[in-house]
Amino acid sequence: MKKLIKSIYIICIFALLCIPVGFMHFYTAENTENRTLAERPSLITKDGIDQDFGEKFESYIADNFAFRDKLVNANSTIKAKLFGLSGNEKVTVGKDDWLFFTETLEDVTSKNTLTDREAFCAARTLEMINDHVSGRGGRFIFTIAPNKATLYTRYLPYFYSKSNRPNNMDKIVSRLENTEYFNIKSVFESTDDILYHKLDSHWNNKGALLVTNALLKQLGLKGKEYSEPEERQDWKGDLFEMLYPSVECTDTQYYYNEDEFDYSNTSRFKSVDDMKIATQSDSTNGSILLFRDSFGRSLYPFVADNFSKAMLSRSVPYDLTDMSYDYVVLEIVERNLEDIISRAPYMQAPAAETDIDSLIKLDSSQYDITVENKGLEHIYGSINTELSENTRIFVGIGSALYEAFPCYELSEEEKPDGRGNGFSLYTADNAENINIYISK
Repeated sequence: MKKLIKSIYIICIFALLCIPVGFMHFYTAENTENRTLAERPSLITKDGIDQDFGEKFESYIADNFAFRDKLVNANSTIKAKLFGLSGNEKVTVGKDDWLFFTETLEDVTSKNTLTDREAFCAARTLEMINDHVSGRGGRFIFTIAPNKATLYTRYLPYFYSKSNRPNNMDKIVSRLENTEYFNIKSVFESTDDILYHKLDSHWNNKGALLVTNALLKQLGLKGKEYSEPEERQDWKGDLFEMLYPSVECTDTQYYYNEDEFDYSNTSRFKSVDDMKIATQSDSTNGSILLFRDSFGRSLYPFVADNFSKAMLSRSVPYDLTDMSYDYVVLEIVERNLEDIISRAPYMQAPAAETDIDSLIKLDSSQYDITVENKGLEHIYGSINTELSENTRIFVGIGSALYEAFPCYELSEEEKPDGRGNGFSLYTADNAENINIYISK
């Protein structure tokens, strides 16, 4: 009898384990993750047997088994409620049910920061953009959207505390010499209001208006006034949906009266996530080009309404060929600051303001180089020799000499010495007779 009960028990357990896979074809869950789920692979392809079939099939099963969303939600709920832990490694559960993007916590603890060389490269890239914009009559402003964890550290789990060591924001901002910096962090620290979502990684609409007004003030411009917003409990937080994919739970959002906005879209507008959004309004504040990321979604209506002409761009590399704007603002979230040195802006490279005889010419064995045509000639690569923190890199093309952006555009596999050794530029010159130089 005991043997029979044991056998039935084993069969039941096995049956329960098989249900998620067995019902895959009859159950389709909504994908609430910010990624594409694995598709069912084919063992036989046009090139023969797929040697990676096993790995691909495992990923397919892991992403598509039946009731996945509900099981993920159950796992997250148990971990959060019983142990104060997260069921998704990308999300950290804080105090009072606050949620944080896990990778941003390294900026709180100053872990895995940019090297001094990389921080110089980021600052130098911004200085070169500033020179390009100001040299054509515009005003360039660099700004950082703070991580939620940076502003609301008090809601982090008790085992996270702010480090006294400089983080990436500190390292880059402290190295800016001529570039104008708009300090959003200090704007939020000047108010007691909580202006980031509890269940989302971004600021809310009230926070977006606060940022817009502070930017206008720094530019010496007057912003429009809006009536008090309507408060609704209808915002779906990105972090909550990552953690609980099948549960409906909303956060507070503030909505301003749309009738008070008089801007219009001059581009074919589909959504706030369009790569480029062009607008016009009756404002007398001039024109603005705003390079933005997801934090620019909520900035969009306020920026569009407070400038006569606005272009909001998510495109990378940053396209700086059209310098017809009065103001050029580069906004980037704190957690992605290293991206500043991942792609050089798309623009004619600046002519070097130094004598070639004062530079060190490198032997071709000391660098790797790639040339591509992307409208302009794109010349990029890396230096295979050690560079000091403030070393600048120059590219000679025939008799012309240009300063390269210190950006590393090779893949991780091709990276021999770190991101601080990269160089990149675009030029209208024919990429012939190329030489690489570094400052002494």
